[in-house]
Amino acid sequence: MKMLFFLVSLVLLVGVFPACGDDNEYQIIDTKSGTSDPKEFDGLKHQLLSNLTEESEKPILVIYLHSHNATGNDNQKQLRQQCVKKMTEYLADKKNPAWFLVPQCPSGYEWIDNRGTPGCKDKVVALINDFIKNNPVDTDRIYICGASMGAWGTWTILKENPNLFAAGFIASGMPKNVTAEDFKTIPLYVTAGTNENAYETLVDFTARIKEAGGTVEFTILPGLDHPNACDNAFTPDRLDWLFKFKNN
Repeated sequence: MKMLFFLVSLVLLVGVFPACGDDNEYQIIDTKSGTSDPKEFDGLKHQLLSNLTEESEKPILVIYLHSHNATGNDNQKQLRQQCVKKMTEYLADKKNPAWFLVPQCPSGYEWIDNRGTPGCKDKVVALINDFIKNNPVDTDRIYICGASMGAWGTWTILKENPNLFAAGFIASGMPKNVTAEDFKTIPLYVTAGTNENAYETLVDFTARIKEAGGTVEFTILPGLDHPNACDNAFTPDRLDWLFKFKNN
């Protein structure tokens, strides 16, 4: 008998995804074993969610880097973000065979070096490469997404690994230590709220990516501040745009 979809929406059966910063707890389902099973690779804790059947030979791989308020060592707070909820719902609705990898930035770190705080972006890339090595993955369809602090990490990881990813999604994150020319070959979806500090910078930076010949879709979120812009970034139509790209 064929297995039913291992839906990441199983999480919704045992709890809710509150807004960013809410500390309500719920059980996390590891869809490979059916049990709660915290994972760690080279000191980087992460959760693996999947949407697979027995016939899913080459699933896509999606990585999400969370914002600062999910930093920690519990391997759970990162799954409370609305961006994760929106992604899991999308993958379930589309019946997209997919691995969804959600690492947690450890306490005392950020995704990239920032004002004396060390970064752990290299551990993220090592985790991705290890996962590809040990699991069936469509290597032409690997996507990285990030919100706020996670967007900082996404900018840099895309810059340093341009051939690894098919496309990226940047939600409300300043482009730090990168140039527009770094993204001439990497399709990007970028969102920003008009009441965010990053708004004007992202308007200018995405325009310069286009001038450099890059493929970038920029959506303005009118009237939204930083938390609300992050929570409302990942919509089905924007994710449709993201997942249409494949590596050449």
